[in-house]
Amino acid sequence: MFTKKFILFLVVLLIARITNSVTEVYGANILKILVVENSIMGRKQYEWLGDLIPNYRESMDVWISYNCEPPKTINQYDRLILLGSEASILDEHEWLKPEMDIIQNSIEHGIPLLGICFGHQLIVHTVLGRECVKRRSKPELGWPEIRILKKNKLFQGISSRFFSYSFHFDEVIKSFALEILANSNECKIQAYKLKNKDVWGIQFHPEINIETGAQILRETASSFRWNNIEEIIKKANDSNIGSQLLLNFLNEL
Repeated sequence: MFTKKFILFLVVLLIARITNSVTEVYGANILKILVVENSIMGRKQYEWLGDLIPNYRESMDVWISYNCEPPKTINQYDRLILLGSEASILDEHEWLKPEMDIIQNSIEHGIPLLGICFGHQLIVHTVLGRECVKRRSKPELGWPEIRILKKNKLFQGISSRFFSYSFHFDEVIKSFALEILANSNECKIQAYKLKNKDVWGIQFHPEINIETGAQILRETASSFRWNNIEEIIKKANDSNIGSQLLLNFLNEL
């Protein structure tokens, strides 16, 4: 016959084991992540992101910035990730103002921030000004080779040269406030860190695989009358560094 104390001991032990299992899946501290979806065409880019870090899906809140109210407070979040958009930073859309406020607030509160493509440009536009983002003479399309220029925790465990999807009409301009971490042949700033801040931007799209990238290129080609898209797609080469990069941002900072 088990005593009440022994049964209570077994219950406590079981709870401890469950807690340890959760900790092993999510890390020593379960992070609360705000993902800002910037697509104006209804693309669920946050789902692509979730596929790369499936163990964090339950700890992700998604804010669709284009047509939804922003979160009332960001103090509850441990990390912020800003996704890409079909819009241009340089058009300065009204719906971007709440997101720019959140960027400023996250920096003031020391919440680590990662911007991808449009998000990468929006951080610079917000912090350093419109003049630090420019329109390219032609878009960078396809899967360029990205070269890491400076060792950084964001690229820990990633080869110094890798391939990743890129599709952008605008780009960030060099500034004294940025540590430039990576480039490509066509883009001088493929990644940066805001000096003395836990703020990173990447111009490329580690969350977009070859199949999705090819589909986006084909959908866009007719609008711009591009006739070389199939040639670009044939050369597709993705190093699949997305999971490692995102886990570095979530766990190593």
